[in-house]
Amino acid sequence: MKNINGTEYKLCLLDTCVLSELLKNPEKERKNFIKLFLDNYYVPCISIWSILEIRQAKKLFNQFLDFFSIFPFLLTKSSIDIFKDEIENYPKYNEIDPILSIFSFISENKELHLNPFFNKLEKNGSFLMYEQQWKSSWKKEALESILNLKNNFSPAGSSYKATDSLRFVREALPQYIYIHETEWSKNLIEKGEEPDPRCFPSIKMSLYTVFFRFYSELREPKIQDIFDISINNIVPYLDAVITEKFQAEIFKKIKRLDDFISHVDIKTINYLR
Repeated sequence: MKNINGTEYKLCLLDTCVLSELLKNPEKERKNFIKLFLDNYYVPCISIWSILEIRQAKKLFNQFLDFFSIFPFLLTKSSIDIFKDEIENYPKYNEIDPILSIFSFISENKELHLNPFFNKLEKNGSFLMYEQQWKSSWKKEALESILNLKNNFSPAGSSYKATDSLRFVREALPQYIYIHETEWSKNLIEKGEEPDPRCFPSIKMSLYTVFFRFYSELREPKIQDIFDISINNIVPYLDAVITEKFQAEIFKKIKRLDDFISHVDIKTINYLR
């Protein structure tokens, strides 16, 4: 929940697929979206990864700017930022704010008006460089790391079962933290401690998603999967998510095994139809 101008709103993530449908269909999904969100006190949350993906289609991005220049939304922190917060706030992960910015045309701060914000961003050489690196190399590197992870985990029996995901998270999470925050991990080890998985909801979310996308389904990772994993790792910090059917089923499987997203309301695009 987030208090905006004295009113408590539920934070609801729109994944890229849902966001795209919303923008393409103003007479159906978009009209229903406005009514449902206002009636239920939802505020839409959008990942920077979704925006980067939508920017690849000029017409769709212009539709995004047109609609969300009027309808307020919250920009969620990236997977990198939220992991950094989990490290810096450890073990008080429940004090983390998952929101990076609030965009609203009624804001007195003109920098939080969507069109001026992106006009400024598109003139920023660092942003354009990072966006190009994401398209050309970072996605591929992230995909290769998933492939390596996939090859290094075997089922307890002859095939993968849902309960294997618990062991996967338990084994992979400290390894992930050690690789990305080596000094922090060493300091913890010197104290005779291990990282508490409960304090890293975003990493747990990513690892569970990896397991149910690639292990239990016997799928080979694709570039698109990188976006989905990066977008959804913020979900434990929100109140609801509207996503495509496959990812919604993954969330439901996770809920049956682990209570860290028990508070999250899972919906599919049908919610807007």
